[in-house]
Amino acid sequence: MVRLNHFAGKVPAESLVPVVDAQDIDASGALRQTRRWAIVTGTSRPDARILAHLASTLDRMPTRGRRRTPWLPPETFSGRLPLAADAVLIPRIAKRLRLVRLPAGHLPIDHQLIVISPYVPDRLIEILEDPGVQEQAEVLAAHIDGGYREYTATLLRQLVIPNRYLI
Repeated sequence: MVRLNHFAGKVPAESLVPVVDAQDIDASGALRQTRRWAIVTGTSRPDARILAHLASTLDRMPTRGRRRTPWLPPETFSGRLPLAADAVLIPRIAKRLRLVRLPAGHLPIDHQLIVISPYVPDRLIEILEDPGVQEQAEVLAAHIDGGYREYTATLLRQLVIPNRYLI
């Protein structure tokens, strides 16, 4: 993942997806301006510009991550993540259960949690920000140094949602 201006004219814009990690979230829980992008590739041979870019930067990839099909990354995300709809991103390491609205088309990276739910993201955020739910998360989360806690998918599944939200 690199800055968009690095790709200017080198890679088709429709082949790029903005990525989001914990450093891209400000203190209020809003996303900062996109600073890194991922190239979307699939099993079919991509545009020649993508192949040229990947060939020119291959030396930056660790040997263990290289594949026989040079345009496929070690962990393919194309078609595997729900990028078409807004979602809720939860940083795994935080001082409290933080909920971030992730706009459609953004790729979460670095092991952040993405919540898929029948609820629309704003409603899900409202539910998970409930003081009772936040208290449960605080109790269940593993403590880490400096007041930080670790939030996991297992922890999220253990949260009891108040009945008033289940209507």
